Amino acid sequence: SLLVEPMRTNLIPYSEDFSQWSTSGSPTLTYNATTSPDGDTNAAELLSTTSTTRILFNLGTLSAGDYTQSVFVKYKNADVRMNFKNNAFGGDNTFNITTGGVTVDAASSPTNIEDIGNGWYKLSITYTSDGTSGSYSQIFGDLDTTYASYYLWGASLEVGSYPTSYIPTDGGTVTRV
Repeated sequence: SLLVEPMRTNLIPYSEDFSQWSTSGSPTLTYNATTSPDGDTNAAELLSTTSTTRILFNLGTLSAGDYTQSVFVKYKNADVRMNFKNNAFGGDNTFNITTGGVTVDAASSPTNIEDIGNGWYKLSITYTSDGTSGSYSQIFGDLDTTYASYYLWGASLEVGSYPTSYIPTDGGTVTRV
């Protein structure tokens, strides 16, 4: 079958290397913790130490328009209530990652949850940039308890009002034509 999608660019230069992201709330990140959707052992584990534990990537000032952020997540060994958001333009969405799957707990912007198999889910949020404010992609740990974790892999930010297939990056933006 043919995959036909529009041209898109992943604006997050380190989509799989979360060691290049900033941290807040003293998270514990374990790299290469489990097998990711691409079949390699390169997914990270994010362990909360406080309810504000998070990793974040400075996106700078984005041009005005619609953007969709995505990340892949997987249940580890305890139910987790996590937050995936953009700090400047809404996109403040909370998800429940459980042994039974992923559900939306609360959303301030459009969301999409895609079951991609083997316990992995692609979470996406869409928001509109005003073209003047600085912006961060933020992935929070467990908002309810501390010392609970989940797996994550493959972050992306693309211009557009819906997610497309994953575009990996390693130190720069990448465009799929």
